Amino acid sequence: MTQFKTLLVPTDFEPASEAAIETAIQLATAFGGTIRLVHSYEIPVGASLGAPVAPFGDYTPELERISREALEAQAAKYKAKLASIETRLRVGIPWREILGAAEEEHADVIVMGTHGRHGLPHALLGSVAEKIVRMSPIPVLTVRAATKSP
Repeated sequence: MTQFKTLLVPTDFEPASEAAIETAIQLATAFGGTIRLVHSYEIPVGASLGAPVAPFGDYTPELERISREALEAQAAKYKAKLASIETRLRVGIPWREILGAAEEEHADVIVMGTHGRHGLPHALLGSVAEKIVRMSPIPVLTVRAATKSP
């Protein structure tokens, strides 16, 4: 039987990520594992004549501060349920950074939320979860947030 000792849980702070954290806590508790909560963000850039440029000065430190605070706050929210939650903040294309973190952390499984988009929203926004599922060398458990009944 597979032992999930190191669980990588990507978060974008949305309800689907919260559901994934809850699921990962259950798995970590059952297997005596540790959660690595990871958030990845991209530095937005503009484009000028085909060359990327950073608009309006350097806001990178502020973006990093806000991201780190949100990540630490989310981890703190769950520490009462599972003390062994560590955080990782990464900068870059989210799906690449998540796979890189899984490799660096020697994760046994990735537990991640999915928005369940399809059709045009999926085509326009892409799917980080889909790329992770397709490209991950380790198991990936996707979790959808509870949906409200109409």
